[in-house]
Amino acid sequence: MDDTQVTQSDSFDEDVYAGIERQPLTGASAAQSEAFFFVSDLSPQTATVERGVTIEVSATVENLGDLNDTQTIQLDIDGITDSQSLTLAGGDSETVSFTVDTSDVSAGDYTHSVSSDDDSVAGALTVEEPPSPASL
Repeated sequence: MDDTQVTQSDSFDEDVYAGIERQPLTGASAAQSEAFFFVSDLSPQTATVERGVTIEVSATVENLGDLNDTQTIQLDIDGITDSQSLTLAGGDSETVSFTVDTSDVSAGDYTHSVSSDDDSVAGALTVEEPPSPASL
């Protein structure tokens, strides 16, 4: 039987790797994460408006992945929807905006949201009837 002992060394022998240049991983050897469209910064987060007023709803969409992707970004206010297509490179972000006419929205409390295929953010919207004209 051989009495040779094997031990692990914490040191790095630079002489062994001298002259070898480090290269970034590319192609199949590079691990790239799928696109993920994160939605944040809903504005307005909370709002009270008179019926008939036009409001702008916006949110920031950020691609947290490495790969480019195109997704549909959708606004929803109690069944009233609007959407737009958004293409983002990995790591990029963009603010999306929607204009909403509240003329066809009944007075009440609603949840409004902006969503991607991956994520969504929601807020509270109250629509009130406009004040009655003063009687003469």
